[in-house]
Amino acid sequence: MAGRRSFPMQVAHENGLLYIPGNLNVSSEDMYQFLYSRFSPSGSRDVNPLLTKYLAIEEQAFGPERVWSFRARNHLAKPFGGRKLRAFSIALMLSGALWILLGTGQKEGEGWIGGGVAAIFIGFLFFLFSFIETGTEPKRTKRWKEASLVISPGGLAMIQGDAKGEMGWDELLDVKWNPTGSKGLVLTSSSVDPPGILLVFEGAKISIVDIYDRPLPLIYKRIAQSWRETESDLDAS
Repeated sequence: MAGRRSFPMQVAHENGLLYIPGNLNVSSEDMYQFLYSRFSPSGSRDVNPLLTKYLAIEEQAFGPERVWSFRARNHLAKPFGGRKLRAFSIALMLSGALWILLGTGQKEGEGWIGGGVAAIFIGFLFFLFSFIETGTEPKRTKRWKEASLVISPGGLAMIQGDAKGEMGWDELLDVKWNPTGSKGLVLTSSSVDPPGILLVFEGAKISIVDIYDRPLPLIYKRIAQSWRETESDLDAS
């Protein structure tokens, strides 16, 4: 049934991450929409000092209510797969310890002891593997805690990893929402779209990734709205 899907969530707040399991007695979709509705349209004004002047100029020109700013949040989401693997590995090691205890109380308990030692060893390996990032996992942005973003009717200014600068909306050719998760910055001129909010320029694409103090869908909405309003003004003139 639509709206009744079950899925886990992570809620990032000032002090850390809150894990919400998927098997609730209410719809996960309803829970997500409720939490999403609690966000204010703009994030923090405490942006990277390199964008402070740009933010002040845009607020003076268009008013604070038409300028949105976002900074890097304090904590990034963690892959759900690693959490499940760690839980399995701990359960396996505890089972191994129990087998060893059972084996020591029997005359011919070598099999129990051997199986317990093997279970603990394998569980320990799985536990270590759960902290290893594979090639399919997203890479984090360089210096992600310094990232900031300012959006206004006049344009956009951003600091994210190696990407730093300002742009007017007339420089933007297209903006796309590509929901494939990533924590890395992608600069590319290839036909393969990187994950995140994709800004398309002449000969290059920049991905705004999920590291800010507001969800990417909200930031995408602000960028698309500002860009399209500028296009409409140009068409009308």
